[in-house]
Amino acid sequence: VRSVLVDASCQQYADERMLKRAPAEVGILTGRRTSSKDFVLQFIATPEEEEGHGAVRVVGGRSGKSSSSLEFDTEWISEHACQLGRILPGGLCVLGVYVFCESGAFQGSQSALAGLLAQIENTMILGKKDMVNLIVHVDAGRGVLSAKEKDGAGSMLKPCDLKNSSLLTEMVEIQCLYPLNVRVDICSDKSLLCDLINELVTYEVEQRVSKAVPLFHGQIPESQESMIHDMKREGFDHIPLEFLIPISRYGIPAVGVKKAHKRELSGTYYSKGQFTLTGNMECRAYVFNREKVDDTISAIKEDIESSLRSRLEVLIEAAEMATEAMEQQQPRTSNKDSKSSDVSRKHPLLDTIGHVGAYEPQFPQRAFLKWKIGACTYCDYIVQGDGVSEALHRVRELVGPGRVDARTFHCSEKILDSIGASGKGASNNKPARGVLERLLS
Repeated sequence: VRSVLVDASCQQYADERMLKRAPAEVGILTGRRTSSKDFVLQFIATPEEEEGHGAVRVVGGRSGKSSSSLEFDTEWISEHACQLGRILPGGLCVLGVYVFCESGAFQGSQSALAGLLAQIENTMILGKKDMVNLIVHVDAGRGVLSAKEKDGAGSMLKPCDLKNSSLLTEMVEIQCLYPLNVRVDICSDKSLLCDLINELVTYEVEQRVSKAVPLFHGQIPESQESMIHDMKREGFDHIPLEFLIPISRYGIPAVGVKKAHKRELSGTYYSKGQFTLTGNMECRAYVFNREKVDDTISAIKEDIESSLRSRLEVLIEAAEMATEAMEQQQPRTSNKDSKSSDVSRKHPLLDTIGHVGAYEPQFPQRAFLKWKIGACTYCDYIVQGDGVSEALHRVRELVGPGRVDARTFHCSEKILDSIGASGKGASNNKPARGVLERLLS
């Protein structure tokens, strides 16, 4: 039987919902997973849709009767879980879902819950592909918590051993700066560009991150040491980590078309130039203060991969939005100038007409916002034109207004401000990016 520890704040939230006689509710479980236990740190309610519809409703009978069951908006809940996965630093992940409802409705929804977990797991972004298999039921009548896990790919739910504990105060923050300097081909095929970006992340993880040697205060630690608890006890508010990263003898790593492209394209294909990504990525991970060094290193390396992948996704999203904004101005242009206008109204990463040449986009900067309780943080990625208010709005949209404090906003990646665009087609447009934009459209 798998052991599940739930932070005391989750039980407090459950009691509040019970006393208010709140309607049925579904949300996401976030926390930390180890080989033997799940640690649930937060219940995060899935927000209502734009039309005001909730993500779950009771059907088939009156609440509390055995004939009743739950009907879920699986697409909405899955997208919420996916977006939450993006704002969670290393060491933390989406564990599953919680459901606040009467026991009869919960018992009548076992198959639907298993399907919901499978849908969430399929939706999660690469780099956050943890097993999403945990369900916590909050009994709406008594406020009692119970847990079940999905058994593999089937629809069977097995009971877990659930206990309440004080977890948030036991978390420790690990920090490091990871230097990035890579080049990627720009091409006229968008799907191929996405393949190249995935190839870049794979290369960076396999050739550099996985081979990097960790240093704690200038020393290589023993893999099974548990020094984190001692360092925390000595008054450190976070644990600084450095990596000795192998240097490529071929110079700056470049991901090109020939290496990543493994399928035939119809029509003519040519490389339109390269874009370069340079800067220091601020990475963070959260572990329990008695975990071994090996687990700590794995958590921060996981964050390097997921942060790099998220930044590249945000970069493409921003390019798409900039292109859409520029194309909306197209009717203002006469037919005589349409060809030249097409070039100028495309973002350099998505320009399918002109030759881009050398291009250095502004790498999305990472900002952090602390949870109201404990040391953990959420993160968001800021593109050109964004600021504190936009980042705060996006995070609050996902987790709720009362879980973060604007005064804790932190973004130290100022070195990236100097990275500008060069080459034909560089744009001064300032796109805004919405967190649930795809769903709210």
